[in-house]
Amino acid sequence: MGAGVHMGIVMSTESREGSRAIYFPRGEAGMAHRSARSPDGTSVLVVEMDGGEWLQCRLIPLDGSSTGHAVGPLDGQCTTAAWSPDGAWMYFSSNSGGRYHIWRQRYPDGRPEQITFDPTEQEGTTITPDGRHLITSMGLQQASVVLREPEGERPLTSEVFAMMPTMMPGGERMFYLIRQGSRGFITGELWSMSPATGERARILPGHLMANYSISADGRRVVFASTGGEAGNGIWIADLDRRTPPRQLTRGPEFRAFFGAPGEVVYFDGSRRRLYRMNDDGTDVRALAPDPIVNLLTVSPDGRWAVVLAPDPGRSTKIDFVSLAGERTVSVCCAMGFGPDRRLAPLYNWSADGKSLFVALQSFPLGTAKTVVLPYRSGVPFDVQWPSGFKSEDDVVANPGARVINEANVFPASKPGEYLRWTRSTQSNLYQIALPK
Repeated sequence: MGAGVHMGIVMSTESREGSRAIYFPRGEAGMAHRSARSPDGTSVLVVEMDGGEWLQCRLIPLDGSSTGHAVGPLDGQCTTAAWSPDGAWMYFSSNSGGRYHIWRQRYPDGRPEQITFDPTEQEGTTITPDGRHLITSMGLQQASVVLREPEGERPLTSEVFAMMPTMMPGGERMFYLIRQGSRGFITGELWSMSPATGERARILPGHLMANYSISADGRRVVFASTGGEAGNGIWIADLDRRTPPRQLTRGPEFRAFFGAPGEVVYFDGSRRRLYRMNDDGTDVRALAPDPIVNLLTVSPDGRWAVVLAPDPGRSTKIDFVSLAGERTVSVCCAMGFGPDRRLAPLYNWSADGKSLFVALQSFPLGTAKTVVLPYRSGVPFDVQWPSGFKSEDDVVANPGARVINEANVFPASKPGEYLRWTRSTQSNLYQIALPK
């Protein structure tokens, strides 16, 4: 393993003697997760990530003489790979076309061909020793948003996979994403709905968002686009759709949030830097002096950016980086490379900026609870939260803390209410006969 979250493929004996590197991704946030050696021992298939998203799988010579080349569908993310026993075929789980299915490609340079299809998704690639069958996980995931009120619960969404809800301060409108793409690092299209009437609307068709942020007045959205028709990067759009969306940056895997009035705070995954710019794309400025691993969220007043930062002792740590000239504050806890977009954020401000939701499920004990803390803009960190966020007990000990006995909770519009995100998975292992 390299520094921070940099991961690669290494070969050694069982006693770890004679260790040598086979392949490390070029960027410091790159990760080679899984590998499958060819039956003849000359090549290796590698499953790779770049900061926040799966890439194509890669075929690499086992002697490390080159970095190899991408294999599998060009427009898909690859999460598992395997060989046929005779080494003639490479098999992949890929979300090319929007859903995970199984693909194969003749070694070494054949054309990828899809071998499983809708309506279910298939993920995982294990070939039986006789080479005649493939074993994979087949099924579907569903997710919905529920409004928890004093008088009970009320479902707000009925789509197959709804996620990442944002309730506006008055409660008249809720935004959310409907998943498009992979089970893991996921993207979706933006929708809105009225909790009062149930009326729904698709906001920006064709734009796939890795994350989004609604302006305080509810009129605009800034979002990181990845894998969509319009192009990767940061975009800003009017929610009334009277004018077309505008692209502010171009590049891979960003996260962006509205900050102080007229500003956008974003993470450039290729440079691993935190930036601030005007909401028209001008006056771009680097914020943190050191590289970061990922941006988790930004307070609605633009005062704090919560980031995942390198930590030589523990791989990574979480920092509250001040955007107003105050000191950076390290909090709990060490994580992987970034947020799991399917789950409630570890730290999440309400849209009106008056509350901070802290998800205890991401702390070391993994408690399925959420703590809601009052937030006052302009109050120093140590005065506002004197007990800090080093442990679950510290979070609960802060003034005004309210504990919700549930995980995956998002802010609602009224005190005592909250949004609850639930998901279910229906899948089983299947044995599939392979084409000849």
